[in-house]
Amino acid sequence: MPALEQFLGSFAALSPATVTRLTQQWQADHAASMDRDLAEVD
Repeated sequence: MPALEQFLGSFAALSPATVTRLTQQWQADHAASMDRDLAEVD
């Protein structure tokens, strides 16, 4: 988890459940951004 340490600090306690929850949220956010209609965006 070295990449997460860069964002959250080396003392962030990241349990497996927390990593799973964050991963699921990031995947949902990514899917939502990929489904956005950009036709009206410059």
